[in-house]
Parts: sequence; C-alpha cells; structure tokens
Amino acid sequence: MQSHTEHVRFYEKYREYIDSCTEVRSIEIANFTGRYSDVDDYRQEIRLYIFQKITQYQPEHAKPHTFINLLAVTAKRKMLRRLRKETNNHAR
Repeated sequence: MQSHTEHVRFYEKYREYIDSCTEVRSIEIANFTGRYSDVDDYRQEIRLYIFQKITQYQPEHAKPHTFINLLAVTAKRKMLRRLRKETNNHAR
C-alpha cells in the first residue's frame, strides 16, 4: 500500500471490522486490568495503532480481516505489556 489516499481508503472500507476488533480487544484489556473506565482510551489507542500500521498491508500475505485482527491483537499485547510495566514501576 503506497499512498496516503490508499491508506485512508483501506481504513474506511474496513472500518466496521476495525471497530468490531477494536471493541473486542479493548474490553479484553479492561477485563484483564479491571479498569473499565478506560475502555474508550483503549479503543482509541488500538484504532490509532491499526491506522498507523495499515501501510504495511500486503495482500499476497494475508486477507484484510486477518491482517486487521492481527494488528488489533498486537496492539492489545503491547498495551498490556506497557500497563503491567507501569503497574510494576508504581509498586516499587
């Protein structure tokens, strides 16, 4: 994927699926952390991560839904690692 226009077009085309993946992953993070009031922040961070990484999509390697789900899962894992690290640093 090359241009910014293609990037935005891809995001818009799959927005409903992106929103669905984002919702599920943000709730999983909230369930893990117990911080349900932060669900909107988790959603936004996952969406931003997906939007930033869409340029890496290569149709010969994966279908769009697979790629989007992988990005959402990766964003969730990165966020959980960061949240654990922050919690551990505050506990010291």
